[in-house]
Amino acid sequence: MSKPHASFYRGMAPKDLIGKSYAKYWNADMAPVSAAVTAALSAGFQSSDRAIEFEEVAALQAAPDEQRYFETGYARLASDLLYVAVSTPMPGVTGKMILWWFGWHGEETQRYKLWHPKDHLSVQTYAKIDAIQSIDPLARHLGVVSHVKEYIGDQIQSLAISFSPPETFGLTAKAMADAGIEAAICARIGYSFAPLAFGHLVHMVQRLPTGKVVMRSRFWLGDVTLGPVMEKRGKRLALGGMIARHLIISEVQIRALLVHCAEEMQHLAGFLPSLYADHHRG
Repeated sequence: MSKPHASFYRGMAPKDLIGKSYAKYWNADMAPVSAAVTAALSAGFQSSDRAIEFEEVAALQAAPDEQRYFETGYARLASDLLYVAVSTPMPGVTGKMILWWFGWHGEETQRYKLWHPKDHLSVQTYAKIDAIQSIDPLARHLGVVSHVKEYIGDQIQSLAISFSPPETFGLTAKAMADAGIEAAICARIGYSFAPLAFGHLVHMVQRLPTGKVVMRSRFWLGDVTLGPVMEKRGKRLALGGMIARHLIISEVQIRALLVHCAEEMQHLAGFLPSLYADHHRG
């Protein structure tokens, strides 16, 4: 489990990286978002017909088909959930690297800040009540709930992210392998300060027939449950979900989430292959 971080601030203080073997990977400069992200922001809400409902998440187990589904953008679904999609090129990255990263970065706030040097403030991980954390470095994230503080746009969010095996989202090893999907990170999203969950996320690393590697990130927001922030737990709050979707989760916030995800995944792709080579063991 990671150690608590006493104070929260953007960037790194001079003392933060003393003695850290990964200090050379700290880079406060972030590249602008891609043209695809800029176009998605200009487009605004897209048609729900070109988005994927959470119950249909298995449809992601195929090659991207932008005639059918948009890869970057946001929509209000027929189910009334809010949907955000981000596709990020990740040259040189593999699924094993991403699985390792999701277990490794939660051990220290400094590691978490490598990922998004402007928005990430702190991380602390906790063992799930009914799960034994795996010693496999590619599955360590499955044993924890990650509590993070980060900026999404101009607001600080205190979130709890509970990771689950892909099977709990209806994804299968065979279907993913057939589609060139090398890893799938799946989680329930809630608040770290209250037993309230409100969303789901999937990050898929997919090798396309062209050989290019992309991260396909998806968020479904507004599915509110009261109880532990874990998949298929808690009491669903229909009225609470409606309030969240229409009064609490604004278009400004989902646009900010789209940008944040695009920035952090693009930044991660720039250093992860070298970091993994330096620090992965086994």
